[in-house]
Amino acid sequence: MKRSLSIVLSILVFLAIGFLGLRHSMATQTVASIGKPGAFVPNEVLVKFKTTASDPAIAASISAVSGLVKTHSGRMITGAEWAGVRSTGNNSFIGDPRLFQIIVPSGLGEVNAIAELSANPYVEYAEGNAIHTVDVTPSDTRFGEQWALNNTGQTGGTSDADIDAPEAWNIATGSEDVTIAIIDTGITFNHADLQNNIWTNAGEMGGGKETDGIDNDGNGEIDDWRGWDYVNSDNNPSDDNSSYHGSHVAGIAGAEGDNSLGVAGVCWTVKLMAIKGIAANGSGNVADLINAIDYARLNGANIINASWGSYTYSASLCTAIERTMTAGILFVAAAANDGYNTDISGYQHYPSSYDSDNMISVLSTDHNDTLSSFSNYGLYSVDLGAPGGTGDGSSKDILSTLNASSYGRLAGTSMATPFVSGTAALLLGYRTSIDWWQNKTILLKSVDSLSALLQKCRTHGRLNAYNALTYTVPVLPDAPSDLDGTVAENGGNYEITLTWTDNSNNESGFKVYLKSGNVFQLLDTVPANTTSYVMSDNVATGYYYFYVRAYRADGESIKTLVAAVKVD
Repeated sequence: MKRSLSIVLSILVFLAIGFLGLRHSMATQTVASIGKPGAFVPNEVLVKFKTTASDPAIAASISAVSGLVKTHSGRMITGAEWAGVRSTGNNSFIGDPRLFQIIVPSGLGEVNAIAELSANPYVEYAEGNAIHTVDVTPSDTRFGEQWALNNTGQTGGTSDADIDAPEAWNIATGSEDVTIAIIDTGITFNHADLQNNIWTNAGEMGGGKETDGIDNDGNGEIDDWRGWDYVNSDNNPSDDNSSYHGSHVAGIAGAEGDNSLGVAGVCWTVKLMAIKGIAANGSGNVADLINAIDYARLNGANIINASWGSYTYSASLCTAIERTMTAGILFVAAAANDGYNTDISGYQHYPSSYDSDNMISVLSTDHNDTLSSFSNYGLYSVDLGAPGGTGDGSSKDILSTLNASSYGRLAGTSMATPFVSGTAALLLGYRTSIDWWQNKTILLKSVDSLSALLQKCRTHGRLNAYNALTYTVPVLPDAPSDLDGTVAENGGNYEITLTWTDNSNNESGFKVYLKSGNVFQLLDTVPANTTSYVMSDNVATGYYYFYVRAYRADGESIKTLVAAVKVD
């Protein structure tokens, strides 16, 4: 099939709306209180005393931590009171009279109390009162249709071929301090499942300033109180696409969850910044998209979702994305729907193939955890997979928000991408101290490995939100710098010598990458504290491009600037 190299960036919907579904009636379903894995009830300790411990010794041990015994009926008594009246009613647990639930002063806390009691010779063990939770099932009336979040086989697919959203929601459901910029066809602002999560510009809000005709925040856009439309050059980035592509994307990432209507987004609480860079007909030009990207960067976005692309390289667009990396923003992009499972490591698609460290490129998987028939892939150009549907217009595709209060299904890598953006937002809201590189590292290291994605993307896996939230925050090495390359002739053969500065004290070594064709691939590794590398095999005349990363078990550093070496 002939591919157009037009600079117009076509929208990545593989399937038009399969059907529209009006909001179902409100369901009556409650959600249990949510705790976090590893969370404990403050100032409570469970203590098991040895059979050799006498009642006075038990009472003295409880008094030593200024503790109170909580009985199984909820009364509070001292250790001495327990020992003075040995009865079933005074025990903490009906089934074990030697196991005690002890309440300790907040000044001591459960951690110190456990340490002190564990050192007591009469104590068999002491532990915190760990919080357990039920799997969160939101009250959203159509949640049962969202197989990508929780696949029970409801569409005839494979059970658990999903991102484990309910398990993730046991831990976190989002934060209004995190903003995802949806650069797309706009967002339906009055959709009941989106309206509470729409970003507003504080500099243009309040006292009627929204429409006063003045650029109150001085950013060059007048009355941009809810984003900007770069297609029509106005302050109304509402969705006018016939498929409501931008609204569908926004709902996947951040539809309000547990509000007893419609669908749940990956991130229940988040701010969705509407920036219109794609016209109603589903295409956008590079100039508008660059402005949209810079608007997101300058107005505080943490994550940019780009469910669009082209097979045409643009240095200007690449540079705009590099600016977002400098600002600490993750850029999540769709790998595109060629329809022939194209390997974009060889035939590159942009922006998903730009080699920026803050880029996360996403392919599409179906309800059986296989590569969607329409999805592009690329071992060196795509990072991971996420649910994007099958493209047949059925319940196997992705259900999300459209116009007004309606819902419908679309399929494509456009749909897969906001699952990753939403999870990145969920992770950032939960672990507020991580940076963009740690966020990306966690997302990529916590995937579910799939045989169907072997050699199809860097991670060989599909997004898993629960794994991401429970993944240990990586301690990553500092990046090397000052990469340089020189050429020498040795016995008629050429040698390229690379040198760099080692800025890390915790690396296991360094990885040297060489551009081969259109993509960078791992050339070699060298030990820690090394600052040079010699390439001497099969060096012919021509240009060579390298970069270097420090690495350890937790992950790699960001890369050095690319060094270009000419052999002539």
